[in-house]
Parts: sequence; C-alpha cells; structure tokens
Amino acid sequence: MGYCPKCGANVHDDELFCVACGTKLPTDKHLRFQAKKMTKTIWLMPLISFIVISLGFIGIKWLHQQRGNEATEVFEQATTAFYDEDYEKSLALTEEAMLIYPAFQAAEDLNRLLTLYLHDHNIDDTLSYQEKLEQLHQLQITLDDYSGDAIDRFIMDIKQTQEQLQLEQIDSRLTDDLSIQDLQTLVWEIDAIHSTEALLLKQQLRERLSSSIGSFANSYLADNRFNDAMELVDNGLYYLPEDPRLLSLKETINLAQNQFVTALEERMQKAYQSYEEEVAFNQSQAVDVSDVSLTETSSQQLKVKGLVKSEATVPIYHIEVTFELLDESNDVIDTRTTFVYPDVLYPYDEGQLDYIYLDDEFNDEAVDVKITRISWLLNEEESS
Repeated sequence: MGYCPKCGANVHDDELFCVACGTKLPTDKHLRFQAKKMTKTIWLMPLISFIVISLGFIGIKWLHQQRGNEATEVFEQATTAFYDEDYEKSLALTEEAMLIYPAFQAAEDLNRLLTLYLHDHNIDDTLSYQEKLEQLHQLQITLDDYSGDAIDRFIMDIKQTQEQLQLEQIDSRLTDDLSIQDLQTLVWEIDAIHSTEALLLKQQLRERLSSSIGSFANSYLADNRFNDAMELVDNGLYYLPEDPRLLSLKETINLAQNQFVTALEERMQKAYQSYEEEVAFNQSQAVDVSDVSLTETSSQQLKVKGLVKSEATVPIYHIEVTFELLDESNDVIDTRTTFVYPDVLYPYDEGQLDYIYLDDEFNDEAVDVKITRISWLLNEEESS
C-alpha cells in the first residue's frame, strides 16, 4: 500500500487514480512511498514554526517582565530617596529606571516633576530678596497644575524655603535702625511663620518693638501728651496683645492722665476762686487813701488833700472820693465829692486827692476831715 503524492491518502498497488482527490497516481510504486515522507514534512513545518514563535513570545515577555521588575526596584529606590528629600539622587534613579524600562510612566512623571522642581527651586544668590520670592511663587503656581503626594511635598518644601528666606531677611534687618512701623511690619510677617527657627527672632522682634513703644510713650507722658501715648500703646497691643510692658504702661498712662486732669481741675478751681477773690478785691478793696489832712492854702482857702494808692491787679478808672468836714464836736458840717488825679491808676500807682473850698464859709468851723466813701471803675467803658 502506498500514498497519494498529492493528498497523502492511502492507495492500493493496483489503483491508477486516487479515490480521495482523483489525482493520477505515478506508475512507479516507489514514488507512492515518497509522498508519505513529503507529507510529514509539510505537517511538521507549521508546527515547528508555531513552537519557535511561541517560545520567542514567551522569551520576550519574560525579558519584558524582568526589565519591568528591575525598573520597578530602581523606581522604589527613587521614591525612597524622594521621601528622604534627596531629590538629586531620586532624579538620577528615575532616569536609570527609564533607561531600563522606557515605558515606565510613573518614573517619567516623577522625573519630569523633579527636573522642574530642582531647576526652579535652586535659587541664584545674586537675585534680590523679592526676586527670589517671585521665583518660588511662580514655581508654586506651575505645580498647582499637578496633584498628588509628590506635589504636596514640593509645595511644603517651597513654603519652607520661602519662610527661610523671610527669616534671613528679617534677621539681616535687625541690624538696621528700624522705626516702630518697620518693627510692627516685621512682627506681622514673622507671626505667620511657625518654624522653630522663627521662635528666637519672634522674641527679639517683640522685645525690640515693646521697648521702642515704651520709650516713645514715656516721652509723650513727660510732655503730658496722654492721647498720643495711649494711641501708640494701643497700636502696639494690636501686634503684642499680651505684652506685660505695654499693658502696665497703659495702666500708667490712664493713672497719670487721671491725676493730671484732677490736678488741672483743682488748679482751675483755685484759679477761678482766686479770680473771684481778685475781682471782689478789685471791686471793693483796691484803693487805699492815706495821709488825709485839712489845711489852708496861701490864700486862706480850706484844702482837703490825701494820698491815694491803687492795690488793684488791673487798671482802675475815675476814682471818686466822698468826704465830710467835721467841727470840734465831730458834727458833719459839709459833705463833698471829688475825683482823684490822674484819672487812671495802674496797679500800685499813686494818685492825689485835692479839693479846695473857694469860699471861706467853713474856715472857722472845720477842724477835721473824714473819708466816707470811695468808688472806682474797673473798666473805662463802664463810665459811658
């Protein structure tokens, strides 16, 4: 029995055509046996090819998995370095992981963020303070487009760097001659920083601000400028609410102001009382008449004269004197009124009282003179 050279079906020796495919069989029976061999080769070739291809895929997959595992191990090291804040090492490890496994998306993302962060976070010392803060601010704005633990950590590091720059700036300014307003601004800035490094600077700034306010407030107190002193202390307490020096100084200002007001009221009361006493004195006791005498002139005329002195504290006007002539029995024989000259007497000035009788009616009887009334004006306009 042989085989059909075309389809490989079994054929008998006496058959001329293949009953399976109808192909004419070779007359040489040996050729019928070669068909079997060729048919096996045809069947084996696809099988072998499939096996080889399968092994190739398996090998590639195994290699791919091995490289992925290796890249993952390197990426884990990069992650560890990142959380240890060794960003330079973390960047190098992410680059190594990407070389091992180029399609490693997590490593690529971290590498991109680290590159961005390290480029902008490394600040040039030649930049000004404001330029440094602006660079960090712009980096923070850029990172706001991303999210995740790494971004949160970067943002936290940026804030720490900003705070460190602020502390360095504040520390450098402490050597300057700062005004109270400058110190208040610095206290306001440093209160927003909660790092341990800020504690000492906070204490120094608070002490310096408190001392400066106390010095100025005491100067105001010495000049009795209580409102200015109180305003300064109240403003200081806005920045230093629990400062014992300022709280004590506020009580001192209140006490000093109350004492000053009380003393001022007492002085005003005394001044008003003195004024009333002075007015009363000027109105009733400001003129003293002395050396009053009754004489005769060379023409044998009676003359009443005396010295008038002003004890008033203000000028007095139109001093009017009323006197009586007395006889030997002290009986009043005549009453006259006259004015002192000069018409105006200033404080402690002296004037003259002079009155001459033109007739001799009382020459024989008059022996003495008595002042009965003195009046004057404190204001010249009162006479009108």
